[in-house]
Amino acid sequence: MTEKEAKALLKQNSGRFYVYELCYPTGEPFYVGKGRAGSRVERLFSHGKPDKHNPLKSNIVKKIARNNNKVRYKVCEFLDEEKDAFTLEVELIAKYGRRNSGTGILSNYTSGGEGCTGAIHTAKMRAAISLRTKKYYEDKPEMVMLLDEWNKSHPEEVVERQKKSNITNRLDENRAATSKRRILFFKNNPEELTRMAIRTREWIKNNPEKDAAKRAKIKAIQGTSEARKKQSERVKRWNKENPKVVAEMKAKVLITRANKTTIRLRCLDFVKDNAIVTAVPDGRKAISIWKEFELSLA
Repeated sequence: MTEKEAKALLKQNSGRFYVYELCYPTGEPFYVGKGRAGSRVERLFSHGKPDKHNPLKSNIVKKIARNNNKVRYKVCEFLDEEKDAFTLEVELIAKYGRRNSGTGILSNYTSGGEGCTGAIHTAKMRAAISLRTKKYYEDKPEMVMLLDEWNKSHPEEVVERQKKSNITNRLDENRAATSKRRILFFKNNPEELTRMAIRTREWIKNNPEKDAAKRAKIKAIQGTSEARKKQSERVKRWNKENPKVVAEMKAKVLITRANKTTIRLRCLDFVKDNAIVTAVPDGRKAISIWKEFELSLA
């Protein structure tokens, strides 16, 4: 089938997994792969770019284009389970055989089934991906608007992605890894922590209704006995595994409390000595609030 026909078929089966074949104009397959309909980058049509991991496939695609022809597409089957799609992919690659192993006609370098789902990226790889993504959107700011428009026009798919992401992020091992990365990042970039705090306060100030709704939602989720029990277990386990960090955090808390008390008393004395009539922050407010208050008195 043509690219136009394939796009229409994928649109009808959005969200489902599929196994496909890239074919010569004659209809003979030269590559077998697996994708998911409706993905931001549709796997079936991503083979036009150079592939450093599979130059053989890239060369075939280029040769077809040089001869003023187009790659033909065949969607073999749509499946609801990813494992079933992997199984079918392995079966088809075994059926046609691979050129690099001398068993057949395909340009696939592996026997299939592994995909990239669940791939573990090193810190270096994540940094490189992040840099490429930032550069892409800096060079093409219009794509941000297009992405927002797509999200608005596909609310159900966005919600589904968020649900899957939340399930993955809530796994204990992922929480621990994320926590370590955040601590290390803010330790190396303290100015980012300050910037984030300022931005958060501004957002809360400008969006009181949204903030109240967000807090109510979090309270409803965390208010259950099961949620409190899980959170307590996670905190205890983390504290036990990171005694040095816990000691450092406790020391910082004590220092912050002492500094806040000093600033607070200084502010109260200044207000009293100069007979200033003004609203004084609550003593339980954060040290940042008291610092801002002290600056306002200067």
